[in-house]
Amino acid sequence: MNNRKNSIWLGSQYLLVLFISLANLKLNLMAFGVELFSIWLMLVSLWGLAGSLDFGFGTSTIRFVALYKENIPKMLKILGSSLVFYIFFGLLILLFILGIGKKVYLDNHTLISLQLQSTVTTTFLYMAGQFYVTYLSNFFKSILEGQGFFLSSVIINIVNSLLIFAFSLMIYYQHGTILHLAQGYLTASIIGLVLSILIVEIRYPLISIRKLKFEGHSLVEIFKFSSSVQLTYFMNASIDPLIKYIIGTFYDKNFIPSYEIARKFASAISGLFHTSFKFLLTSSSSISSTSDKASFVLNTLSKTAQFGVLYSVLMFGVLSPFYLFTFDKLYGQAIAYPIFMILCLSETVNIFGSGLYTFIVGTGGVRFLALLQLLNITLSSTLLLVSVHYYNSYYGLIGFFLSSSIGSLLMTVYIKKGIGIPLKVQYKNMNLQWETIFIICLLLNLTFVSMTNDLTIIVQLAFASVSVLFIFLNFQRIYNLIIRRKEAINEV
Repeated sequence: MNNRKNSIWLGSQYLLVLFISLANLKLNLMAFGVELFSIWLMLVSLWGLAGSLDFGFGTSTIRFVALYKENIPKMLKILGSSLVFYIFFGLLILLFILGIGKKVYLDNHTLISLQLQSTVTTTFLYMAGQFYVTYLSNFFKSILEGQGFFLSSVIINIVNSLLIFAFSLMIYYQHGTILHLAQGYLTASIIGLVLSILIVEIRYPLISIRKLKFEGHSLVEIFKFSSSVQLTYFMNASIDPLIKYIIGTFYDKNFIPSYEIARKFASAISGLFHTSFKFLLTSSSSISSTSDKASFVLNTLSKTAQFGVLYSVLMFGVLSPFYLFTFDKLYGQAIAYPIFMILCLSETVNIFGSGLYTFIVGTGGVRFLALLQLLNITLSSTLLLVSVHYYNSYYGLIGFFLSSSIGSLLMTVYIKKGIGIPLKVQYKNMNLQWETIFIICLLLNLTFVSMTNDLTIIVQLAFASVSVLFIFLNFQRIYNLIIRRKEAINEV
């Protein structure tokens, strides 16, 4: 399957899963109420953090499967060593998070009242089982993605999402509890694991589980690449539970659903873009010479960044009235909209630099990215903590935007030093001037929203009109870019 088809399948899967997850968000909020759903979201974020603790073996598995695609004996040793790691290290993570969860959440009566203690504790244990099953399933999906056949992974993700949606519907209409929801998640994960194993066994009999071999040298080889990847992913995954903990402890626990709705929409929009270009990881992993890297950055990645600017204008600008209506009328959380606008700032920067980020991962520069994530988590959490503690305001979330902007700048500097492409050339190819103009528009929009609560809809209609004008002025550029994007996807 070529990269263009992979891109279409990945994007389509992401959209479907996105709509299902947003529907689940509404169903669960109605079924459990704000307080109980806030607790559920905090526990989910903690186990999400646990899922990132794979020492980067997920990304490493994709990279090495792509690298050793023609060397089956070597691949069997890589995969065998990775599977042993997943089985035993997953158990250690499970026990570790159980301990952290008890100390930070279950024993914290500010977050969980005594009346809910028993139900939440049992729910937490079911979520532990769901985590471990999903952890193992991710290994097998990494094999499929490393082979370049994303369709199989897409099917598994869709089945899992549909099952969870079915359980959420059942729980809502049958007045179930969060314990039943946790049981549903566990059931869906078990089915996903079985599907993953079956697809690998049927499609790739040469790398059947029975043929995998453990080799210490292969484990060391993986660790050399994956340790820094792990640090990067861990810090990235730490941001969500840390932010929710700060909000729940120092601001208002009942504010968490509003933040989650805004975060879900903002990250889903950027996630669709990242997922559609997921194949860039396997493509960049196979590049070795400096000249090929430079060509890849100046052509494929620059076009990806240009497309990202226009994508952000459409999704965050033109559709802004839709989000305002959705948050207020569908979810009953109007306060989620200004939070969403703050998060749009950082996600716009992330979309713009996503190709560079993936390229640096694929070419082995993960230690540098770990430093960027450290900057991100430090700046974001510190500004939010100061904001809620001293000013009783959530506007400290703008730290996400500041850290993303600094990180984007540092990535271009890193590429300049490593490959020799001047910053001016990079920014010109990526259309930085249009990115900057749109970010200024986002900042102005956020300012007006915070000042004119009663006129928010008028402000958003004006913002959407400016975004439409932006696209109109770039109509010819958009047409050419779509054609080039198709060529870029088929080239890599």
